[in-house]
Amino acid sequence: MKTKELFLLGFKSLKFLSLRKKIFLVIQIVIMLLILIPFGFYSVFSNAAETIINNQYEFREISLYGTSNDYEKYKSVLNEYENNHIVYIDELATPNIRAYTSVDSRNNFILKRKIEGFVPEVTNGNELNNKYDIICPEMATDVNFEELNYNDLINLEEKIGKTINLNFLNSDDELVFSQEFNIVGTYNADFYYSYDTCYILNNTFDEILSKINSDLKEDSDTVKDLFILYVDNNENVEEITNYLENNDIMVSVPKLDDKIVNYILLLSIFIMIILVITSIIILINYFKNYYKEEYYNIALYKALGFKEKDIIKIIFIENILLIFVALIVSIVLFIFLKIIVTLYLHQFVAFRIVEIRLSIIPLFIYYLVIILLNYVFLKIDINEISSMSIKRIGEL
Repeated sequence: MKTKELFLLGFKSLKFLSLRKKIFLVIQIVIMLLILIPFGFYSVFSNAAETIINNQYEFREISLYGTSNDYEKYKSVLNEYENNHIVYIDELATPNIRAYTSVDSRNNFILKRKIEGFVPEVTNGNELNNKYDIICPEMATDVNFEELNYNDLINLEEKIGKTINLNFLNSDDELVFSQEFNIVGTYNADFYYSYDTCYILNNTFDEILSKINSDLKEDSDTVKDLFILYVDNNENVEEITNYLENNDIMVSVPKLDDKIVNYILLLSIFIMIILVITSIIILINYFKNYYKEEYYNIALYKALGFKEKDIIKIIFIENILLIFVALIVSIVLFIFLKIIVTLYLHQFVAFRIVEIRLSIIPLFIYYLVIILLNYVFLKIDINEISSMSIKRIGEL
């Protein structure tokens, strides 16, 4: 019998599902959802880790520690190093400046240098050109944004072309001077996780820093940041740090602890294995009862001249289609849940980078395993099916 005709028979049988088949369908949907959910969590954490490393620039900033007496040695080592992956060397060793919007409330923005490859892409307005130009997030805050609702952020996109007054304090928390900056552009801070970070021209940064640090006393014995190296790509950080460490230079590079990502992956795989074993037990029980319910249909197929291999194919195709329906329904339900959860989480600033992905691969692995076992069980039980169907033929 042609495969197309067998598929049509299998498909037609789905129109008249028994209660047992409906229960089996629901169980498969639940199992598939239970597989998708932990892998969905894994995608959230792995995605977040990838987004943070690729978009937060501090993972490409190498700090060189030492005393003032080490300055010349470090500078000599850097001059001898032929590596075009270092895009900028900060000899002031200060990656940012705190600019207070109100001295009394202590609310502040973080100002950073304009360094090639270390400034987010401007989404509205223009690039930095003039001395007191500033680029800030589209949606910004000058307080701890992790505790904020996204709707509570300040819309700085509306303030492009306007000025913002910032105050600068010295190490004794005394006001040194105030300065107005022109907001010339904004960027989307969601993936940079930098709703309180603005960028100014390099020369302007140095000028401000020299003013607020003018009263600092030099201590030659204090270990501090002597240099900060800005590297073009995460992949090149390790090469540079190895070179510096081999030259007895103390370095520090922020690293993301992504162990939890691996733990969640292992947990997801373990859950999947448990669910496959559970599904095998359910499948065996389902088949035993399936044969009891379908003996008359099987006997009818035999009476009509269907071969055993055709009967196996009909039952196999029917179950493949039944499990495939469960797969589609589970995916649709997961996408629906994903949309609801994402909309809820994106209300909060701390979860703006959360992205839940549909993990198709583990689901299809599960599907392939189940249909393979389906076929194996049918092959094993075909003798029992044949002998029982012969009895039923005599009763027809």
